[in-house]
Amino acid sequence: GFMNDLVMFLAEYRRLASRLVFEMPLADVENASDSLIAVLDGLSQLGCRFSVDRVRKRRVDIAQLRSRHVRFLKIESAW
Repeated sequence: GFMNDLVMFLAEYRRLASRLVFEMPLADVENASDSLIAVLDGLSQLGCRFSVDRVRKRRVDIAQLRSRHVRFLKIESAW
């Protein structure tokens, strides 16, 4: 419910939406439910951007991340 309210709020205040970057763990994005994907689509259409952190593996499905509107990756420094 909160995320849908957020989408509605940002639809009204689009200038704010373009200044937001939401960060999520890679595992959450890779295993996103259909309802989360719909929310990400809505937020992306409003101008929000997304970042993925906790990237701890070398092989990442870039096409999947693009389809979920991810623009930034935070890769572990231990590599």
